[in-house]
Amino acid sequence: GGGGEGGRTLFGRVRFALLGDEYISRRVRTDASEHGWTDVLHAADWALSLSPSERHAAALPRGGSGPSLEEWGALDPRSELKGHAGAVEALAYWAPQWVNEAAGNLLFLVSGSRDGSIRLWDAATSEWRGTLELPRQMALGSVYSLLVVGDKLFSGGQNKSGGPLHAWCLATQCHEEPLVGHTDAVMSLQQCGESFLSGSWDRSIREWSTAGRNCVRVFSEGVAAPVLNMMVCNKSVVFSSTSGCAQVWNLDGGAETALLRDEAESPVLSIAVCSGPVGGEGAGGGLVRFVPHGRLVTGHKDGALRVWDTLTWELVATICAHGEAVCALASCGSWVVSGSSDCTLRVWDLSARDPSGARCVRVVKLRSEVVRLMACRRGVAVTTKDRSIRTLSTVDFSPA
Repeated sequence: GGGGEGGRTLFGRVRFALLGDEYISRRVRTDASEHGWTDVLHAADWALSLSPSERHAAALPRGGSGPSLEEWGALDPRSELKGHAGAVEALAYWAPQWVNEAAGNLLFLVSGSRDGSIRLWDAATSEWRGTLELPRQMALGSVYSLLVVGDKLFSGGQNKSGGPLHAWCLATQCHEEPLVGHTDAVMSLQQCGESFLSGSWDRSIREWSTAGRNCVRVFSEGVAAPVLNMMVCNKSVVFSSTSGCAQVWNLDGGAETALLRDEAESPVLSIAVCSGPVGGEGAGGGLVRFVPHGRLVTGHKDGALRVWDTLTWELVATICAHGEAVCALASCGSWVVSGSSDCTLRVWDLSARDPSGARCVRVVKLRSEVVRLMACRRGVAVTTKDRSIRTLSTVDFSPA
């Protein structure tokens, strides 16, 4: 209960508790079920669906409260990271699990480039902290995707002599092993509970055990073109390919459930999932629920953002976002950051029931075209075609 600032503060504390302790999550879920508190019940269910590493990463920054409208409005370039000899195609944030209270909210940025290197940067100081290297008999090739799970890193890239998919330990900055299966470049990596998915140029999506590093399943039937982007949403995976289409596959049944189409038929270049309402009028009827994975956002070659209801996979809004192609998307809560070939970043508020009137709360002009985006609760990292990485902060990155 309660509104205004007090209500927001209470929500932030409750969410931190849900993420911080599984026992508390289960107790809260039981109480919410008994009293009919549907919003709290959905929040507890979401917290219980996360792996321990996902809980840690989500709970650590700023108690899980997220940036405010004022903070997004103050989004400004903070530093520029240089060192890669090729375009930077992949980004990921790493919050070390060994961090204690004395160390504060330590956060690192991991970057992968076409120059065949993976670099580690301190998000607070922008200092280079090391480069990950393969054993001498292996060649890494261009790096196209990165995924951090706990203190482990998975990298996807070209199919060189070492293979296109590798596992690393970030704490020691050492290579652990190649993951054998794909026959061509791995373009996208996404976590899915206790496993993760890899999308490849070989026209397949593979599911891997995070702990055992073995391939659990292969999805290839119906994948008509090389996979470029993926996003896990509830019990489905949404992916786009070189064909320009976006497909939805049910992970339980292993079959296509939807093909996302709109009248413009503009190719899909980027995908993001944000929180938002699902159901209700215009989306299959029933009650409207606000859920963590309520909306899928696709970025298109025609400069538009298209918003889809993840319950029905219906198109609910088309937003004229940029003058040129939307090359990259990132999300944080119900906020979506879009990056374009027009050399701008835009921050969008998609919290309203009707997203067609979504507000652009911040525009940041850059010197070059956007390649990749990564957002967290303390800011945004963006890579551009001039081979640089820029960090833009919503709040102070310095440890508490």
